[in-house]
Amino acid sequence: MNFNYAIVGNGIAGYTAAKEIRKNDKEGTIVLISEEPYETYYRIKITELICEDDTTQPYVCDASWYEEHDVDKELNARVKEIIPEEKRLILENGKEITADKILLAVGASAFVPPIKGVEKKGIFALRKYEDLIQFREYVEKYDRVAVLGGGILGLEAAESLKELGKEVSIIDRSDYVMTRQLNRELGLSLNEQLKDEGYSVYLNKNTECFLGDDKVEGIQFDDGTSIEVDAVLMSMGVRPNLELVKDTAIEINRGILVNEKMETSVEGIYAAGDVVEVHDQVLGLWTASMEMGKVAGSNLSGVEATYDVPKLFTKLDMGDVQIFSVGAIGEGDVYKYDEGVEHHRLFVKDGIVTGAILYGNTKAMGKVKNYVYQQKAIADVQEEVYPFTKA
Repeated sequence: MNFNYAIVGNGIAGYTAAKEIRKNDKEGTIVLISEEPYETYYRIKITELICEDDTTQPYVCDASWYEEHDVDKELNARVKEIIPEEKRLILENGKEITADKILLAVGASAFVPPIKGVEKKGIFALRKYEDLIQFREYVEKYDRVAVLGGGILGLEAAESLKELGKEVSIIDRSDYVMTRQLNRELGLSLNEQLKDEGYSVYLNKNTECFLGDDKVEGIQFDDGTSIEVDAVLMSMGVRPNLELVKDTAIEINRGILVNEKMETSVEGIYAAGDVVEVHDQVLGLWTASMEMGKVAGSNLSGVEATYDVPKLFTKLDMGDVQIFSVGAIGEGDVYKYDEGVEHHRLFVKDGIVTGAILYGNTKAMGKVKNYVYQQKAIADVQEEVYPFTKA
């Protein structure tokens, strides 16, 4: 089968690219290939669905969208080989597809470290809808769930599990959670707040092995201590899916290397989403994948567009825990505002605000975000929203 455009991957990057191609090219033939048996869905909603009674697939669009926009789809179909020079894809089901141009939007997989016993029943990583269903079915029978990883996704999963009525343990190798978004001072405060919220929090813990026979029954740490658990949710980041392009002419590093047009080292082959490395960054963010897909789709269909790496920020709403973080955290001079449950910080280098944390109340996040993005002088904003004082 030959198409004008072949898109490998039906996540938000692939779907957005297909939309953009069809907007610019009303006649070109498009095929969208996905390993999963589903149309595009909101992968970012999987964590919050842990605690929902209705775990129905959160689709991005109706199945009719593909037919209405004349987009062929090959679902439940894995591409086992790509021959870049020939623009040829060989599927596991025996089909072969050639295309004038190809987009690789094959995403990333949850990182599961090679810990002894990781193959036991009851140990999960959430990345796909099927992962959610299997996890929910398993934990319905048990009470004690450990989340391995204290990043923002791990904390969001912990909150959903707590709402489901589980006894939740949060485990991290550092001495405080959210190390990328918080400085140590506020990270240690968050540790204590999580404990007050009813979570068991274990810090400075390296998992040596998972205990139990056929199914997980506990976690053994390398300091000799252990805890009893019924299930484990791994939340330790993701890794781009590079297996398809290894040992091909498509250049890779941590991800598939692309230029600002999302084109790979092979002319006519593009990549977008969690699998790519662009401007020396692997982003792994839903909004970034959507924008990459749009840029890739434009260029695939002959409309020039370029991708700029977004300015990143983080917001956590976890019960009474409200946190906003932006820019370079923990560097330079610190300016503080503390009042009741509010603990806000500005980080300043050479008189310019380069990072900020709002802890306890995030209402001012729009203004504070602009302090960082617009490189505001601390002298101009020190008293604007809160009376910050130099630490």
